Amino acid sequence: MKARLPPDKHQKATALVNSTLAQHSVTHRSLETTVFFLLFASKVAPASRLFHRRLYDALTATSRLHHFRVSSEIKKDLSWWQTFLPQWNGIRLLHHPQQILWLWTDASGQKGIGGYFLRPGETLSSIQTPARVFSTTVPQRHKAKHINFNEMYAVLHALRTLTTESRAGRIKLHCNNEAVVAAVANKSIKALAMTPLRQIAMHIALQDIQLHCIWIPTKENSLADALSRLDTQKNANL
Repeated sequence: MKARLPPDKHQKATALVNSTLAQHSVTHRSLETTVFFLLFASKVAPASRLFHRRLYDALTATSRLHHFRVSSEIKKDLSWWQTFLPQWNGIRLLHHPQQILWLWTDASGQKGIGGYFLRPGETLSSIQTPARVFSTTVPQRHKAKHINFNEMYAVLHALRTLTTESRAGRIKLHCNNEAVVAAVANKSIKALAMTPLRQIAMHIALQDIQLHCIWIPTKENSLADALSRLDTQKNANL
């Protein structure tokens, strides 16, 4: 009950990525070979499908008869693969354990980010240790960025800090930001929020996590909202 990318194909994928990144320009056929081989590899690592869009765009925008420059956009997708492949063992479990975590996150403009998780059947009274919850300021370098970026950053922070026990499990994320919910489902979002989304994809691919995102209204996300606003009194009451 495993999907596996054999070692020889794992090495071929790595070689194709490194070879393309090392060149200033490539032929259409050469890039096509790399793109479709990575698509083959993504059948084992589904989260990696996010990193084909720029490569496909380059293929469809150029003639088969000409060389073209390896642009910065192409390099962004290939660099993700270059980082991912050496850390990945090439295996994905087809039958995941029944472990499920329910995760809530929120961001409040320039104030902060917050979140917590529960297991099915638990209530807020189950949050008795710091390992279950976070409430922190947004890093200074991100404070002026769009709310969608900070909402996505809150999800990334939660996955990195709260869900260390979720390897090869399922996470149901609750969020009141429609753009984030759509981005997690579609593996794409415009502008700067794409950066934390790429890091989320790296995390869930390496940890073999199934991530599902559910939109909820703000009133149903009250604790995560209070955590993101650093509202100690409201947190305690909830």
